[in-house]
Amino acid sequence: QQLNESFAKRETGILRSDCGIYSICYLHEAAAVVLGRAIHLPFTWIWNFAKFCNLLLYAVIVALAIKKLRYGKIFAASMALIPTMMYMSGNYSYDPWIAGFMMYGFCYFFSFLQDREKKMTKKDMILMLGAFVLGVLPKAIYFVIMFPLFLIPKTSFNNKKEHQKYLLWLLLTGLFLASTFLLP
Repeated sequence: QQLNESFAKRETGILRSDCGIYSICYLHEAAAVVLGRAIHLPFTWIWNFAKFCNLLLYAVIVALAIKKLRYGKIFAASMALIPTMMYMSGNYSYDPWIAGFMMYGFCYFFSFLQDREKKMTKKDMILMLGAFVLGVLPKAIYFVIMFPLFLIPKTSFNNKKEHQKYLLWLLLTGLFLASTFLLP
């Protein structure tokens, strides 16, 4: 009640925040706060709405990831429903962001291992590597988890040149992620 009254009076405190590239994982929660303020919700509702948006984003990303798989969907779903992840995705945490996008990237990767006839397009490469970039960016030390992506078979590409482009973009993505914590 005290927080709601303070919020209604528009009282503010001094808050310093380092808003770097690592803060990308809080954008959806910040958008929920802005939306809650725009429709004049009480503080506690805004607080819970932002936590719900974290859970909703995790659920949507994981659902899209599971949809990519041809088989192994139950295993992926059980990984996504680990109680700790469910608890953290209902709170203010960046771990569901990391786990969700990493799961999406790996499910994309496994979809090419499961279907030998499927050929990787530019869109597939952008979505897979983009998911890894978004997932690893808040905790850049995890860039090493992308090493298995070098194992995509050459048969998943239309020709050797496309495979070499993929390897180059994968290497550049890994170097970019490594540079976000090595250079500073």
